[in-house]
Amino acid sequence: MCIRDSVYDDAARATAQALNFLKMRALESDERPFFMYLHYMDTHEPYCPPASFRRKFLQGKAIEGIPDSSLVGAIRRLGMKRGLNELTPQDAPIVERARDMYLASANYVDCQVGKLIRFLKEKYLYHNSIVVFTADHGEEFGEHGWIGHSRTLYREVLEVPLVMAGPGIARGAVVDGIVASVDIVPALARMAIGAGAASFEGEAGAIIDGCGNKDIVSSVQHAAGASHPDYHALAVTTRTAKRYIRTRHLDKSGNITSIEHELYDLRRDRAELNNLAAEHADFCASAASEINAQLKRRENRSGMVVQIPKESQEALRSLGYLN
Repeated sequence: MCIRDSVYDDAARATAQALNFLKMRALESDERPFFMYLHYMDTHEPYCPPASFRRKFLQGKAIEGIPDSSLVGAIRRLGMKRGLNELTPQDAPIVERARDMYLASANYVDCQVGKLIRFLKEKYLYHNSIVVFTADHGEEFGEHGWIGHSRTLYREVLEVPLVMAGPGIARGAVVDGIVASVDIVPALARMAIGAGAASFEGEAGAIIDGCGNKDIVSSVQHAAGASHPDYHALAVTTRTAKRYIRTRHLDKSGNITSIEHELYDLRRDRAELNNLAAEHADFCASAASEINAQLKRRENRSGMVVQIPKESQEALRSLGYLN
């Protein structure tokens, strides 16, 4: 049984709203340019794909005492109860079923996106539209000892799909350079209104010209006083396909108790299992300096103070983004 307990619309409703918007434009003979943003939440926990997709992807019976829509939450609660920040062998059946629910949800979203693309093609809008498909994060299912997306900085969380189609975009082209989510908006602006039309943190050329050549810093932090072990992790993914991760472990007062260093060669070790930090201390020191420099630049930028409404803070906290 899967009971949706979420403030978010499911994929079918989001797609229906988008199609209604496009149909109304057609009825009103509205040929002005438009921008449409769809945020599908079905691959975010709690996973609750339709029954037809669950039958296709889930094997066996549901886990006794744990609804299919509460699998990830159940592991978190078990972890807090055990006082551990890692999975145990006993969690394996829950993780496996959660992964299947995630795959079912992803395929459900895929079908809904396909429905939208077919409509654009039928109404002769697709050939003159720029379509972007991406995500804000991935999901970890035990690859590095946990589940979800708010605790680690490995590729299963940081690396997301980015697919673009439209006028001026070569069919089947693959960008090999490092591309960040902040590059998407400047790329769209350049394609829509020309180069140099606005100033952004990201680089349009990273996507359009395939010349991504930069280091990207990511971070995750769990505040002191939380009900699980506390830490502050920072990572830099370099233009040379290395990933350095520095994790500062904290006590309940926020004092640093230990610092952990990790370094992975993403070309040779995609699973990030072979930690090279001890063998390349100089590289790690340089990567740490790059992290500090990027963070300093961000602090010095104007307009970076964001006021988040209380209700939005509560929604973000419920999803694990604020602690």
